[in-house]
Amino acid sequence: MTSTNLVDKFDSLLSRLTSYDKIALFGHVSPDGDCYGSLIGLKEILKKKFPNKEVKAFSSGLPLFFDDLGKLDDASDDYFQNAFAIMVDVSNLRRVEDKRITLCKEIFIIDHHIPDEKLDDNNSLVDTTFISCAGLIAFLAFKHNLTLSKKCANALYLGLVTDSNRFLYSPIDNRTFLVAGYLMHFDIDYEKMYKLLYQQEEKDLLLKGYILSRYQISKKGVLYFVISKEELDKLEVSQGEVANKVNLLSNVKNHDIFAFFVDGSPVRVELRSSVANVRDVASLFGGGGHLHASGCRLSSLDEVSKVIDELDKLMGGN
Repeated sequence: MTSTNLVDKFDSLLSRLTSYDKIALFGHVSPDGDCYGSLIGLKEILKKKFPNKEVKAFSSGLPLFFDDLGKLDDASDDYFQNAFAIMVDVSNLRRVEDKRITLCKEIFIIDHHIPDEKLDDNNSLVDTTFISCAGLIAFLAFKHNLTLSKKCANALYLGLVTDSNRFLYSPIDNRTFLVAGYLMHFDIDYEKMYKLLYQQEEKDLLLKGYILSRYQISKKGVLYFVISKEELDKLEVSQGEVANKVNLLSNVKNHDIFAFFVDGSPVRVELRSSVANVRDVASLFGGGGHLHASGCRLSSLDEVSKVIDELDKLMGGN
């Protein structure tokens, strides 16, 4: 999508919002830095644009940054009546964390993922060439020459650096660094941000050792790690804490696909690859995401072998 088209679609969205008193923002299940940062950033932009409207964001967020960027909102079901909803960093209603989105009068999508299904062009602003949803929102702010609050800029920068893995993942282009430079104008605490992102407790070291000593290799060379509820309890770690360590298995020579299976209700699955399209495999199990970084959910660990079989087919094809 061209820059002009993006700006026009965003202007059209802003025009539609003038008819609403309440705007509700929603993110995806298991929110990451991009989802959380995009929600905070867009909320700040809309609050400044529409100071007399109620703008709230609904998500469990990213607790690591609550002290700096704040928690998300809560409200009774009544709030959603006659509200305009915006799905951020997600295009499938099934993957929205707060299901009260269905109570809203209208729903709009702002996302950078490849859609699982055909979207209504009048109710979506999706560009898959952006590395992050926060980068897309920041680009729109840049094109409108907006002056951002420090909180807004920090939130959008958080989304940009986490989804790009500190500018290591593709697609990285000139807009990525243009947006990063734009956000730097608003006093970003990037050193503090990186310190928080990289900080670890002693239990993190123990967890890393546990993962690296227990990962498995499939017939075709897929690296994968499976952990049960009992093991999570023994290590005193959460499902999310383990799932976020998936990149420990990256960059291993001759093993271009790697995966994590973390027990829970449901089982959380994280799929990654440096070359292969793991999104298609995630889609087979009701998930989605990026070409090289996707996820899905399973009802139990008994289904792990099915996912590994599909990843082996993918590994063989590569």
